Amino acid sequence: MSGARANLLVEIGTEELPPRALQSLARAFADELARALAEEGMLGESGEAAALTWFATPRRLAVRIKDVAAAQPRRVIDRRGPSLRAAYDAAGKPTRAALGFAKSCGVPMAKLQRVETEKGAWLVCRESRAGKKLAEVLSDCLAQALRRLPTPKRMRWGGGEVEFVRPAHWLLALHGARAVKVEALGLRAGRHTRGHRFHADRKLAVPNADAYEKLLEKKGMVIADFARRRAKIQTQLAAIARKRRARVADEDALLDLVTGMVEWPQTLAGEFDKRYLKLPPEALASVMRDHQKYFPLAAANGKLLPAFAFVANIKSKSPKLVRQGNERVLRARLADAEFFLEKDLKIPLEKRREELKGILFHQKLGTVYEKSERIASLAGHIAEELGADADCAKRAAELCKADLASEMVGEFPELQGVIGRYCAQKHGETKVVADAIEQHYLPRHAGDKLPRGEVVQSVALADRLDSLVTLFAVGEIPSGDKDPFALRRAALGVLRIIIEMQLDVDIEELLQFYSTKGMVGAVTGWSHETDLVGKGRDQLLDFILDRLNAYYRPMGYRPEEIAAVRACRPHKPLDFDRRLKALSRFFKKQRAAAESLAAANKRIANILGKAGETPENYDREKLIEKAEIHLADNLEQTGAHAERCFAAGNYDDGLAALSKLRQPVDAFFDEVLVMAPDENLRKNRLALLRRIRNLFLAAADISHLRPEQKAK
Repeated sequence: MSGARANLLVEIGTEELPPRALQSLARAFADELARALAEEGMLGESGEAAALTWFATPRRLAVRIKDVAAAQPRRVIDRRGPSLRAAYDAAGKPTRAALGFAKSCGVPMAKLQRVETEKGAWLVCRESRAGKKLAEVLSDCLAQALRRLPTPKRMRWGGGEVEFVRPAHWLLALHGARAVKVEALGLRAGRHTRGHRFHADRKLAVPNADAYEKLLEKKGMVIADFARRRAKIQTQLAAIARKRRARVADEDALLDLVTGMVEWPQTLAGEFDKRYLKLPPEALASVMRDHQKYFPLAAANGKLLPAFAFVANIKSKSPKLVRQGNERVLRARLADAEFFLEKDLKIPLEKRREELKGILFHQKLGTVYEKSERIASLAGHIAEELGADADCAKRAAELCKADLASEMVGEFPELQGVIGRYCAQKHGETKVVADAIEQHYLPRHAGDKLPRGEVVQSVALADRLDSLVTLFAVGEIPSGDKDPFALRRAALGVLRIIIEMQLDVDIEELLQFYSTKGMVGAVTGWSHETDLVGKGRDQLLDFILDRLNAYYRPMGYRPEEIAAVRACRPHKPLDFDRRLKALSRFFKKQRAAAESLAAANKRIANILGKAGETPENYDREKLIEKAEIHLADNLEQTGAHAERCFAAGNYDDGLAALSKLRQPVDAFFDEVLVMAPDENLRKNRLALLRRIRNLFLAAADISHLRPEQKAK
């Protein structure tokens, strides 16, 4: 018997948790605790996690797990003793080893049992033991769940050695209506939680696990459910917007953040002087959204209004004073932005660029000015390859980092690029140059929009590739979770721009470009003869191409399909994209032929791998078996057509042509001895197989594909 089942509630009360990480922390805590309990047999015989509900506020992480047992089920434990051969003598009497084992188990010899395994027969003492009680199991499970939380930085508090993302102040654990005596984070669990820090900062006794959130809301003025709290803020924002005939701009991301900052949300509206509407809308939104966590309000046409909404964590008796206080703070920030922008717009970017000589990019790589020189050289080269204006790309690249020296970007870093665009427009730069200065930072994150126009794209690619090449060259290579220069994101950005913008760009050629005299000479501490990538060029190319797996997996492509194309190491991401999509379509449309050829290719790869060096070309005159002659005939007919298709990037037709080899290849393996005793026959047949192998490798190494797995 595992004892009565009831819902289990666990809550950890803390100092204010980081709002951006709150949801991930809460979900991870709930999932890890449920998984640990399931492994201990506390959630049913299936071992699957029971239904759970997680809660998260700035001061608490909590989870309620359904139908948790009061104790583990009884367990049958086998304690293995000596082998039967060592347990009995020739007369069949127990040896000293057997008697000693029985004594250590506290049972007579008659109670011992025999078990046979692949390794032999043994004496065992089999006993049934009661499972551990919930308190004992929960202690270990809690410790395990807390260790696995995604918290890169932990802290200590007081004089103890306990570490957590924030100091913990209370612990609650209820199994139904019964408090569970458990310890974690240096705290003993009870049945008490705490209410709102200002409105109800007192202990609240929770009668049972199911009463948790209702009690907190009624007596503690805390909405524990993150989704409910978020929905309430959203409703309040909508009401404010309707009243002003406006809409809330940039709502979703900020809504999640603000929900993680409050326990009892009270949304209010404020206003600011219309004169600040002369500021760039990006600057206005940044001051409100990024710095003050306010929601900008916009008219139906999208233009910002001199109004905003904000979420307070208290229900004030004087909301007017709260509103005025927030308006006063925003007014000061907008005045700063106005002052900095007016000052910055007076200085041309060309002059600002000189100030980059005093800003370090990397100790071993020189200044941001030197980086802009390298970006300009590479951007001009890429633009030429794309048939775009190389001089325009160089000019944009030279100026693209200049606004880093501006006071506006110094105060509001998230506006880098935006301020550069306004300065460029102010001082007569072309629209393309101004757009490139702003958009070369795109995409900034997953799902972000991409830069438009080949000049802009040339600068965006050059900036990322320069960081990848030079930082790899000085050993700043990402490992594990460590990626301080966001090089994985830079590589993924390169791939997205090339693939989604349909750019015919060869990454290996661009990496090779860094070996030229002009590029290397721009790097501090390196001679012109130095190859920036050197032996690491292949490593860097692999690093970039490895990001393709993360790019395509969410789209539904199988890991084997990606690996099949990846094995051919195409240097052009757009070419990779075409190969992968054609291969996926091939397996969906001609599954039987594709699976048969995949198996044959795997067999061919194994044969050629064991055979060692083989001739590149076969001699038709040396073919004697009917099946191999038939295969060669088909190979000559389809091979040339497939090669023409592949050379033109038409992988669909090329693979379709090769699908006709299915029957001849199957017949060849059924009727022909590849590894014939005669050396000439053997080498000629191996050369025939190599021809088939090379044909497929022009598209993908389909030996990576598993025939037994159905294509999606």
